[in-house]
Amino acid sequence: MHGIRMHGRTGSPVQQRSAAGRHGSKLKLVASAASSPSSSSDGSLYSFQPISSSTLTIPETSSRQNGHSSSPSTTTTTVILTEQQATMAKSAALYEVLEGVAKTGGSSIVTSTALPGLVPAGQVFVCPEESLFYSQAVEKLVLSRPDCPNTLVEFGAGDGSPIISALLKVPPVAGRAIHAYEISPASAQLAAANAAKVGLGDTYLVHNSCFWEGLRQTPCDCIISNPPYLPAPDDDIMMPGLWGGRDGAGLTRELLSAGFDTAMLLISAYSNPVLTLQHAREQGYAVEDFLCAPLPFGTYSSEPRVRQWITEMKGRGEAFYSQRGV
Repeated sequence: MHGIRMHGRTGSPVQQRSAAGRHGSKLKLVASAASSPSSSSDGSLYSFQPISSSTLTIPETSSRQNGHSSSPSTTTTTVILTEQQATMAKSAALYEVLEGVAKTGGSSIVTSTALPGLVPAGQVFVCPEESLFYSQAVEKLVLSRPDCPNTLVEFGAGDGSPIISALLKVPPVAGRAIHAYEISPASAQLAAANAAKVGLGDTYLVHNSCFWEGLRQTPCDCIISNPPYLPAPDDDIMMPGLWGGRDGAGLTRELLSAGFDTAMLLISAYSNPVLTLQHAREQGYAVEDFLCAPLPFGTYSSEPRVRQWITEMKGRGEAFYSQRGV
């Protein structure tokens, strides 16, 4: 993953669309470099499922030699969490719990029954490794900066854990408000509940409504988002909500065209990142800072129809990834 921070040029389209008196439009852009077709560098299979339980299952490889596996995952290690631990795992603590898994190249699936008061199983998508990076990017490239505005908007909230975790790691700021617009009722319900559980319900405001309609109610100069980025010919895929257009970057380019002074977005390396950066430059943005981290392909990007399309994009120079997961 690459976190790229950009700065707008004087007279750029972004500044021309900005309100009178604004100066120095910026883009903080995070590019997600998915670098492995279906597994990590040590051979462990990655599989991510919606999180809705109190059981953490970590698949492990059946044999290792000098830290490398000679076969796919065949055994699992299961950790039973208390209800309190599982509830926290659904909010800010989730990525702290799973950070060790991400560092060692393991997989993570949380299964079993839904916790009381939370949404039913199977309705909210969560990828711990990706969300951990998104949380770190929001924390370091946005919230920790002295020029961070008090009001931000988020396109898509998911389960809310990345933003909640980032907010818990920075000093509280009086009047800070992050308005998240999430079209999925299940995701919006879970994100709002998670924020309330850790006392951030008045700071992380989750709206179950259309992002573009919400902007009319909440004018803002700064956007943060991990937008849908799966590329495919159409949205007839396993998880249609993750479809980002034919090259995976359609929604991202739309957000970059919306005239925000500051944007911090995740961009996948297999979703036409070159064209996306060119589009950002045409909108008047320039790189200012970045973060990076590798990610493997997951369950939905490894769907045969999606994977074949990504392979074809790579042949056209529109997708970039390695076969070794590094």
